[in-house]
Formats: sequence, structure tokens, C-alpha cells
Amino acid sequence: MNDGFEQTLRGLKELGQLKLIPKDSLRSIVVEIEEVRTGANADFAEQISERERAEHTRFGRERRAYEKRLEDPDDIYIAVQQREEQRKKTGLAPRAFIRRWSPEDDGISVPVTMRKLAPKARKP
Repeated sequence: MNDGFEQTLRGLKELGQLKLIPKDSLRSIVVEIEEVRTGANADFAEQISERERAEHTRFGRERRAYEKRLEDPDDIYIAVQQREEQRKKTGLAPRAFIRRWSPEDDGISVPVTMRKLAPKARKP
């Protein structure tokens, strides 16, 4: 597309050198052609941008779905353990307890007890 505009501008330049068109008129024509060229390029770029954004989203979803298929369901425990270690280093109280696993534990249900936290005292 830009080649056509460039060819037109070269032709106008040649006409200017032959002095067949007044300089002011020639400049006005060149500016108008450049405006049309840049507007067309902007429209084209916008269309391409929208298409590329949609493709980016689609391929991102595909990648995440692929990665999810590769995940080990037990990786969540590693992530929790790492987060708890970070909390410990910063002096925060633990939010989870990870019980050490052994092969004998599979198939055994472990009762979970929840304790209710005492409400915080209100300031008068």
C-alpha cells in the first residue's frame, strides 16, 4: 500500500521539478496524500493490533491449558510450604500446617479440627 503512495509522491516531485504545478499547490497535494497514507496505515495497524491481541489471548489460554495438563496435583503442597517458609522468615504466623507424608498415609483419612479464634477486644 505504501509503495503506491510513494510512487504517487515521486510523480508529483517530478511534476514539481518540471514546474508544471505551482509550488504551493504541489505542497498542499503532498500534505493531503501523506494525511491519507498515514490515516490508512493507522487503520491497518489498528486492525492488525486487534487481531494480534485476540491471538495473544487465544495462545495464552492454550499455553496455560497445556501447562495445567503437565502439573502435578501435589505441587500445591510445595507452593504452600514455600509460602509458609516466607511467612516464617518475615515473622508472620503460619496459616497452614502440612503434615509429613509417608506411603502408609495413602487411603487414611486424618481428622481435621478447626478452632475458633477468640474475637479481638474492641477499643472503647
